[in-house]
Amino acid sequence: MKINNDDIVVVFDGYCVMCSNFVSWLAKHDTQNKIFYTTFESNFLNKKYPDIKLADTVFVIDYNAKTYTKSQAIKVCLEKIRRKKLLAILIKMAPLKLADFIYSIVAKTRYMFFGKKKICT
Repeated sequence: MKINNDDIVVVFDGYCVMCSNFVSWLAKHDTQNKIFYTTFESNFLNKKYPDIKLADTVFVIDYNAKTYTKSQAIKVCLEKIRRKKLLAILIKMAPLKLADFIYSIVAKTRYMFFGKKKICT
């Protein structure tokens, strides 16, 4: 996978129903094809970024190999799909600690409320 200057890679929990739905939603709205997707179990991730492991967060990796987590990762994703700037602005306006706190609560309860797949997608 070649990441260009303006591309990002979203690393998500392929067992998580909510996470998979979010990735599907992103893919549908990524009209410029700037977002690539992989799961924590992928060969790409294990070879290129072995330190990134399954956690209660989505990871976003940019062209310079900078990683973003939690609400910052969501903000980066929303900024890539330009039609959804309002959502990105709302996340940006929220204090980082508050946004990350809310993100952490949702992430820790994601299987309980949204379900867990038997097979990684």
